[in-house]
Amino acid sequence: YDKWEGVRLEEDADDPAAAAASYRKALKVWPGPVDWQVVFRLSNCLRRLGRADEADRMKARSDELGRLIGDDFHRPLREALADLDDPA
Repeated sequence: YDKWEGVRLEEDADDPAAAAASYRKALKVWPGPVDWQVVFRLSNCLRRLGRADEADRMKARSDELGRLIGDDFHRPLREALADLDDPA
């Protein structure tokens, strides 16, 4: 709920402060801590609020989380699971 309330506040109400508060609440509940979209949107709100340093930290965290869902990260795992008899 908090993620989508943040989207509504950010996009429809044009209220980055309230949206940031909703995104922060969303980060406290699973899957918020690993949801790169919430972190990315929070970064955008913080930037609009003039909090560039904090926005940069959130953007870096978003990029880090985004890499974890990428194919480069998951391909070796899928390949390993394809042949469980191969210890390598």
